[in-house]
Amino acid sequence: MRAGAADYLIKGSISAESLNAAVSTALHAPGGKSFAPASRFHVLIIDDNPTDAERYRRLLAQVAHERFDFTEAQTGADGLEAFHRLKPDCVLLDYGLPDFDGLEFLQTLGEEQSKLGLAMPVIVMLTGQGSEAVAVEAMKRGAQDYLVKDALSKEILGRSVTTAIEKHRLQTRLIDKEREFERFCYAVAHDMQAPLRRTRQFCGLLRKSGTNPLDDLGSQYLQLVESNIDSLQMMLKDLLNYYSSDRQQGERSGVDMNAVVATVRDSLAEQIGSRGVVLNVEPLTVIQGYAAALTQLMQNLIDNAIKYNRSAVPSVAVTC
Repeated sequence: MRAGAADYLIKGSISAESLNAAVSTALHAPGGKSFAPASRFHVLIIDDNPTDAERYRRLLAQVAHERFDFTEAQTGADGLEAFHRLKPDCVLLDYGLPDFDGLEFLQTLGEEQSKLGLAMPVIVMLTGQGSEAVAVEAMKRGAQDYLVKDALSKEILGRSVTTAIEKHRLQTRLIDKEREFERFCYAVAHDMQAPLRRTRQFCGLLRKSGTNPLDDLGSQYLQLVESNIDSLQMMLKDLLNYYSSDRQQGERSGVDMNAVVATVRDSLAEQIGSRGVVLNVEPLTVIQGYAAALTQLMQNLIDNAIKYNRSAVPSVAVTC
């Protein structure tokens, strides 16, 4: 008991009542470990063989810590109707259906889900005879697993179903988090526009100030501030475009990489000047792409080349 046991029973004197009482007391004791209730999943079985369907139910009923509810359909058409009506957690799909095969079912369901803007659900395909070609094609069309009926056991089927469901839920949560991040980035990019505009206005007032005109060095610094405001506004504009509802970057166009490097050189002027970087740029070409993405890529490359260069006088070469 000192080592942490909740109770101590002698085997010869154990009864059902005493064992249940000891277990119940241990579970509800202060500081006792709490156990999460079993998960409950809804499984749609699409199989025209009642014997096979009953076998799936029996095997999954034996899986510990999980509970399953079942709905059955014996044709692909009925299965599609049941899926859209019930939205099950998992579909057990027989490859050989009376109206069309499992691959055709996956193709049809995938097209319907795509029209609705939805991802493929959790589908485990089962077949009487294993075929590597069919398995590969099934996975390409959205199935999470492919099992041979003769090799089924409660462990294999239970692990396949529960793992596929959990993986799908994790992927769904990840997609939700990505969309939440996109909304956050869009809001930040939008809200940053106003202070940048005000900063540019103040720069204009400072430049036009007649009482204390700027000297050459002050004018150079002010020009550098305005140049960085331009760069930041362009980055925010690109961010807004990227995280727009359709996430289209626009049409690919010819991008002059010489102009891209010139823009990056201006953006990194402080780092280049402070470390005396020698930036050697050979004549570059025009390539097809997205100007904003290529500018960001080039800036990251040159910035890292400067950052991780330990030479007394860093030298960075840009060639094509």
